[in-house]
Amino acid sequence: MALSSTRFKFNPRLVLAAEDNPPLQFGEKGEAVRLIQEALIGIGYWMPKSTDKYFNVDGKYGLETVKTIKNFQRGAGLSDDGRVGRETLKELEAQIWQMPNHDIGFTHRLRLHLRSIGRKGNPLRSFDLAQEIFAGYGIQVIMGSMETVNLPTDKQLLLSIVNKVECPFVGASDEQHLLHKLGFTKNIGLNDITAYFIDEIRNSLGLETAVGCAGHATSRAAVMVSSGAQPTTLAHEIGHVLLGPHFFPVHETDPDNLMRSGILSMDRRQLNENQLKQMKKSRFLTQIRPKPAQS
Repeated sequence: MALSSTRFKFNPRLVLAAEDNPPLQFGEKGEAVRLIQEALIGIGYWMPKSTDKYFNVDGKYGLETVKTIKNFQRGAGLSDDGRVGRETLKELEAQIWQMPNHDIGFTHRLRLHLRSIGRKGNPLRSFDLAQEIFAGYGIQVIMGSMETVNLPTDKQLLLSIVNKVECPFVGASDEQHLLHKLGFTKNIGLNDITAYFIDEIRNSLGLETAVGCAGHATSRAAVMVSSGAQPTTLAHEIGHVLLGPHFFPVHETDPDNLMRSGILSMDRRQLNENQLKQMKKSRFLTQIRPKPAQS
């Protein structure tokens, strides 16, 4: 069975489970188990023993997960073997598509504002991909606002190419400060993130050295994405903001990880357990209370 939901179809273990090769079962742990746990919580099967105070699930297929799977299977008229195979995944995906806006299993929400300064690039494509990537980890990215910042000609020419950017996490160049000031509106909350789409990012030597930057003033979270960036760059820079200035390592060596340095391909969309736990502690994420448990 081919998986259809964004939440499941990129996970290799769930792809195998969808073919009963073999089903996901007691004793397993990791990303696939976590995805199933979060999906079950999203449709009302609360698992308090498997969830910490930040609503992070533990990713362990223990007794509580077996019990919850059995409850779900009985409610769906399936054989209650406590394993996640073809039929259980099929039913779980069917219930995902019945949810309003497919808001299945979201535990946290991020409010993002888009500001277009440059004359190139595709902010909406980047936003859609960021939504898709973070949705797979229970984080709902919503658009707070989207604007094209209309600047006088002199400032348009100045800020479409932002110079003297060394991209420390905390702090910003004079041009970045000006960019953030001009793009700010009253509907941007203290815990929101603003993404600026510009033509080029250059360092103090005038060289175009980056396609994205998460450096920002401490009072105003913002990222920059240049027109030469891959669509996944926005999600990568958001990841830096959510991880915070003290998280280590800043970049990963795993070629499939969203936070790997270098050119970001469309396939780099994974987060590891440590990254996810840290992100869900960020003040820029709002916790979404789980629904009441079903029996």
